[in-house]
Amino acid sequence: MSSYGSVGVSPLAPMANTPEHELATLLKDNYDQTITGIPLSDINFEQWWSGYRDVAVYFQDTGSFNVGNNLGHRIEDIDSYTDIHIFARSIKSDYASSGEKKCFDIEKWIRKVIQQHNTDLMDKGILYIRYEDSRSLPYFMGDSTNYDDIVNRNVISVLMKIRNIDNST
Repeated sequence: MSSYGSVGVSPLAPMANTPEHELATLLKDNYDQTITGIPLSDINFEQWWSGYRDVAVYFQDTGSFNVGNNLGHRIEDIDSYTDIHIFARSIKSDYASSGEKKCFDIEKWIRKVIQQHNTDLMDKGILYIRYEDSRSLPYFMGDSTNYDDIVNRNVISVLMKIRNIDNST
């Protein structure tokens, strides 16, 4: 048995996957098409926008910081930040079919999953997940006057708390 690992992983061991991959899996496992109106099979998950499908969701590690300065040398208290990039192509010029509306609906679903399942990854080494903020960033491809070429982009910032311990003597 290991003497080093992430709190919650049993038996004690380091995390098996990256935090952003665990978050992506949690979101896929709790996908709710009634909120987004988009079939899961129509979303490129864990991929940057390529234009292949009308919607893509990409998970980017934006930094991990040891914030446990007062916990001693055997405990690491880590704030791991992930940005979730949501890309959606506008199919028509009306709001109901727009990339802006798709991004909004996907963000609504992500916020709901994080709120309802914020401690579901404890067995993976993530103590909790917290929504931090979101922003809308225009992302154009091709001729921006052609509605088939306009892609909207929202970015959600998420904090995942990780605690590693070293029980070696």
